[in-house]
Amino acid sequence: MAGVAEADATVGVSGASASAPQGDATWDGFVRYCAERSNGGNGLSVLGQARGRMDGARLIVETRFRTQYEHLCSTGNQTALAEYARAYFGVGTTVEVLPPTTRIKTPSELRAEAERHPAVGLLRDQFGATMLSCRPLSDSQLQ
Repeated sequence: MAGVAEADATVGVSGASASAPQGDATWDGFVRYCAERSNGGNGLSVLGQARGRMDGARLIVETRFRTQYEHLCSTGNQTALAEYARAYFGVGTTVEVLPPTTRIKTPSELRAEAERHPAVGLLRDQFGATMLSCRPLSDSQLQ
């Protein structure tokens, strides 16, 4: 179930303009806007790891990790996110936080999967190789 913050919640962002958007009205601009106003204290620091887009008057936040989703859906953070979105994108903006679409495999699951790979079996059989560790590639290594 996605977390949704409605636009008519009480606004507590000081200096918020009802005639927003403030800046370039992009996801990156919104992340910077939140960072400039939070001083690391409002719990929205994880926004930079998420993806976001506007769909009409709705800001859709696509989380990548379960903990990130749960963090953004907590009552305080969801309220802050809705307030900042209205201040930045304009009154009437709603926020929908989506859960991650992929499940992160545990290290033991990754290791078991790698052990079953034919190339690993060949290395083990031909050279007596032993797997020392197994870890996922970072996103930048996938490109």
